[in-house]
Amino acid sequence: MITALGELPENKHHKEVKAGEKAYKLLSGAEREKLLRQVELIDKNASVTIEAPKTVDRGKTIAVTVTAQGGIGPGAGIMLADTDLRFQARPVQGNGWFIVGAPKVIGPDGKEQTFWVDGRFKDLAKNVNFVVAGGGADPDKKTFPTFKVTWMLQAPQRPGKYSLAAAFLYGTEEPDEHKEKGKYALPPGGLTGPSGRIMFSEVAEVEVK
Repeated sequence: MITALGELPENKHHKEVKAGEKAYKLLSGAEREKLLRQVELIDKNASVTIEAPKTVDRGKTIAVTVTAQGGIGPGAGIMLADTDLRFQARPVQGNGWFIVGAPKVIGPDGKEQTFWVDGRFKDLAKNVNFVVAGGGADPDKKTFPTFKVTWMLQAPQRPGKYSLAAAFLYGTEEPDEHKEKGKYALPPGGLTGPSGRIMFSEVAEVEVK
């Protein structure tokens, strides 16, 4: 039986690494210890926040900015949703907001990134609620990427209080352990390993008048 507590990193991912279970059995004890230190460092330095105005008139446009830090890379996902409940959250459009244009993504180097929305098919709109941003951590140097994504949202037509939250999706294992030249290398836990994370921001509440 899957429980919420059982899905926590220390009760699932860390446990498998320590015990050398599943794909981690291919690593030596020293390699597993090193990997676990890296994973814990990445998790410790991961964060996500959301900024939004407190009030807005119906049909008017506001800027909502999400700032996320962390992830081993080479990229991370950032999503705008209506709540911070993992299995209940909907895209922000679900409660009446309209995304005006493509979100603006600023990468760790301070430059704008457009590769995610540019990759959509020619006739598809770019006003998406989810983006992938490029960049990753350097555990040895203890440096961690920061991503900033700004959405322009047109407020719902119905007055009331609306909640907004950001979800940050990041990895904790580098995909280059046991690298073979010229071949794609999986992270130590493989495709089904529990090294991925989803972290929610606190909920921002916006009153539509």
